[in-house]
Order: sequence, then C-alpha cells, then structure tokens
Amino acid sequence: MKRVYFTLALMSLFGGLNAFAQTYKTIGGVKYGLMNDNKTCIVIGDAGATGDITFLKEVEFDDGMHTVTGVCGSEDYKDVTGQENGFSGNVNITSITFEDGSQITWIGDHAFKNCLNLKTINKVPDVLNEIKPWCFEGTALESVDLSNTNVTIMKDGVFFNNTSLTSIKLPNKLENFWDNAFNGCTALNNIVMPSTVVGIYNSVFEGCAALTNVKLNEGCTTLGHHVFKKCPLATVTFPNTLNSIGEYAFEGTTLTTVDLSNTQITSLPKGCFYDCEQLSDVKLPKELTYIGQVAFFKSTIASITFPPTLQKIDSWAFQYSKLANVVIPTNCSSIDQAAFANNDKLTTVVINGTDCYLAYQAFWNCSKLKDVYITSKSEPKAERYGFPFDNNPKVHVMKDYVDVISGLTKGENGNPCNTDHFDSNFSITLGKEWTTFTSAYNLDFSNVEGGLTAYTAKYNKDNDAVALTPVKKVKAHTGLILKGEAGKSYTLPILNSNEDALDAVTDNQLVDCVDALWSTGRDKDYFLSNGEFVKSTNNGWALPGKSYLYISSGRPNKSESPLRVYVDNTATAINGITTNPVVKDEAYYNLQGVKVQRPQHGVFIHNGKKVVLK
Repeated sequence: MKRVYFTLALMSLFGGLNAFAQTYKTIGGVKYGLMNDNKTCIVIGDAGATGDITFLKEVEFDDGMHTVTGVCGSEDYKDVTGQENGFSGNVNITSITFEDGSQITWIGDHAFKNCLNLKTINKVPDVLNEIKPWCFEGTALESVDLSNTNVTIMKDGVFFNNTSLTSIKLPNKLENFWDNAFNGCTALNNIVMPSTVVGIYNSVFEGCAALTNVKLNEGCTTLGHHVFKKCPLATVTFPNTLNSIGEYAFEGTTLTTVDLSNTQITSLPKGCFYDCEQLSDVKLPKELTYIGQVAFFKSTIASITFPPTLQKIDSWAFQYSKLANVVIPTNCSSIDQAAFANNDKLTTVVINGTDCYLAYQAFWNCSKLKDVYITSKSEPKAERYGFPFDNNPKVHVMKDYVDVISGLTKGENGNPCNTDHFDSNFSITLGKEWTTFTSAYNLDFSNVEGGLTAYTAKYNKDNDAVALTPVKKVKAHTGLILKGEAGKSYTLPILNSNEDALDAVTDNQLVDCVDALWSTGRDKDYFLSNGEFVKSTNNGWALPGKSYLYISSGRPNKSESPLRVYVDNTATAINGITTNPVVKDEAYYNLQGVKVQRPQHGVFIHNGKKVVLK
C-alpha cells in the first residue's frame, strides 16, 4: 500500500510537467509555450507587452506550426514556470486583438487584472468557451462583445470593478452569472439578458451606479444576495419563471413599482427591497408564504394586497412605510416585532388570522391607528398578543368575546393588547353609492342609522340581468353589495360567533373575498365598476373585504356589454344601480326587467322610470 501511495504522489506532483513542455517563444511582447502534445501551445503571459497586443492563431516552433488554444492566468501552470503567469498589472497594454481564425478556447484567472489602460478587446473568437474568475478585474475596458462565443458562465468577478465599462454584449448561450461578475461597474448602463440565462447570483451587479433598468428573461429562476444592491434601477421586469430572490437583492435601488404577481416565488427574504425609498407600488407573488425581516423597510408603499397563502410577516418588514390600512389574511400566524411600526398613515388594521400572534411593537408608533378588527371565531387568548400597540386603538371583536378580550391579562402588565377600548361594532365608509363587500364577522344590517342596505345577487340568464335581494342579518363570508351614501360612515353591530338568527342566503353568486382572491376566470368573473357589472379582462386580485359576481355557466350570448341590475326578485322597476348607463339607453323594458323590442300599449320602464304607452 505504501508503494502504491508513493507512485500516485509522484504522478500528482509531476502532472503539470507532463502536460506542458518547457519550450517558449516570445513574439510582440507575448510569451508562448509549447504543450507536450507537440501540437498546441498557449499564451504564457507578459514578456514586455505594450500597446495593442495580438494573440496569434499559430506559433512556429522548431518542428512546425502549433495552434494557440489558451491564455494563462496567474495560477495556470505556475508549478511549471515557477511564477505567476498572465498579464496582471501590466499598465502598458491598451488593447487586445485575437488574430482571425483564433482557436483560443479559454482565458485564465486574473489574466488581465489591474491592466489599468486596457480599453478594448477585438475579434473575440467564437470558440471561446471559458473566461476564468477575476480575469478582467480592474481594467479600463469600455465595451465588450462576447455575443458569438460559447461561454455559458460569467464567472466570479470576471469584470469586477471595471469602472469604464458602459456596455457588454453577453454570450448568446449564457446560463449563469457567478458572484461579483460585474460588481462595481459604475458606468454600465444597459444589460440585455440572453434567453438562456437561468441564474444571476450574489452581488453580480452590485454598485452599478448607471444601471437604470433590467429586463430579466423568461427562464431565469434565481437572483442572488445583493444582486442589484445600490443600482439606480427605475424598472425591473420579473419573469414568470423566477422562484428565488436573495437577501438585500434590491437594497437601495430607486424602484417605484415591483410586480411579482406572476412569479413562482414563495418567500421574500431579509432585506430584499430594503431602503427602497421610492418604492410605492408592490404586487406580491400569488403563492407567497413568508416576508422576511426589513424586506420593505423604509418604502413608500401606501397600499398592499397580501395573498391568502401568507403565513408570516417578520420583524420590521414594513417599518417606516406609508400604509393606510392593512388586511392580514386568515392563514397568517405571526406578525413579528415592529413589522408595521412607524407607519404614520396607518388608520385601520384587519386581522383575519384565526390564531395570529401579534408580537411586541408590531404596530408601534402608528399615531393615526384607530381601529383594529380581530375577526377570529376562536376565543381570545393572552398568548396571541405581545403588546403590539402603543396609542390605545379601539379593538373590535365578535359580540361574545368583548368581555373576554378586555379581561385578558398577561403577568402584571395588564391587557396584552395594550389598549382599553374594546367593542363589537363594525364601521364602514362607502367610497361610492354602490360597492361590493365581504366580512369575516356575522353582521346585522337591520337598523343601521343612515339607511345602509345589503344585497345578495343572482344572475338571470333569461333576461341577461342581475337581481339583487336585500338581506338583514348576514353570515360571515357572504358576498354582498351595499347601497348607501357615498362618503358616509356607517356603524353596524357585530353578532355572536355562533349566531343562529341569520338570514338563509341561497343562490348568491357573489364570491366572498375576506382574503384576497386571484381572479383568472375572465369570461365568468364580473366586477362592480362605476355602478355596473363588467367582465374581468385581466388576471388580478379581487381585493380583501370585497366581492365579485361569478357566473359559472357564463353568459349565453357572450355579450361584452355591462350587466343590467334590478332590485330583489319581485322588482317592479329596473332601478337597481342608478349610475348604470345601460338603464338610460333609450330602450324599453317590461315590469319583469325583460327588454321589449317594439313596445306598444301598456306600462314599461324607460330610462329608469315608469311610462305608460297608449
């Protein structure tokens, strides 16, 4: 065994010598070395190179012409030559030209590191398939064309700190960017991603101070840590295939909008959009389960829709944002420390989570926060609350839990909600005369001061219209349409969690959105817009607290026109949604809401009013 080991050790020691014969030639300041196959040679490195250096296609040694196949870096064949190779630190080189027909397939690590006056590379050979790490670190390159090469990986730091590089044509077959590939390229102002790119890893474009927009290709799945940190990005196009974003990936960018709704991302990690102070509009991934620490710290987001899959919002995630209201979805089990602290615009919070934990200072320093709605049907427990508030907001719970939650204590610190205002009332302000609505509470509309009315809705295919039926005591998760005075606030009672005196609602085709729902049934989903039901034309979120009309069988005539609406199933007039322009279309309808083509004698509805034709 000892003898075998000794033989293997010798083979390892002299492997480099066997691969490379020590036969050299210098041409134009470039040193070439003959390989042991006596067929090919490589560029060893610097032998007084200045100005524009040329890498020859072939070099003649005593036994004939030999094809040049590679350019050494600092560690290539170091054990043979006894020194670091390549051209690292040569400040006299201004450009590199590959001779026509060059067969160079690789360039070694650090080969041109700190060649401070190297500005251009000419005629890069198509056969080039590898550029090793840190190869062109710290050069003065201004533009590079690698588009026709066979390079599939931009390796670690390959163009690190090239502060004069304004543009690069990436290899058409490129698949991955490794760490720091273009880190510190402060003049780089445009990147066009080949369709083959799969991964862009850590700090690849960090500090690229001129990079303002990036369109990521379909097929890209991975963005690493700090990948675009401190770039002045105004826009980024995120592909559907993206499934991973690293920590602090977009820290300090100038993004104003982020649309991740069609990506495959399930987790947004720590600081992914940290300190993006101009970020005001965010669409989260549909299957998102986790939002990490300081993920959107110091953004200017005023409104955000959390998907129903969300399970946790970590510490400081939205601290110093500009959110006006927040709806936490049912599956969310934890809002961690200071997650929404210092939101000075926040007025309303709805917690739909059945057992959601509200951590210490979760909503600290939210000076305008007045109403917190905890919709859980399970009895409140002290363990769910860790003193999340500091300005004594009113907490609204189901009628049978008011005394329970107000009487909770946690050690010697009093109520763990850190407030003394509890009741079973629900307040709503209508933005328009007609609006859709859903709540996770059982609610009583029987005697609401000011005349607020709630309706369920059913589509009637015979007359291609929607009938509204008024309801009074409504079960939680019932899609509704409300009619009241625009701009007016209404207060209605929250009923017991197990209330049994509720209206029996049948044939209601309004889909409840206690949590946000993703609408994709474009030919079957209808949304209330400006007082009429219109077909959904795009995929998107149906907002929490709202509802929409779903016609499972579709409209028989596949009409694109808005749906007519009339009140209750025995209506004598089509006066449901007064702003519906279809009502004022000069057509005539009978008292059952059916359009009459040639009205003659009788009572009809015309422009929303009864008329008598004699």
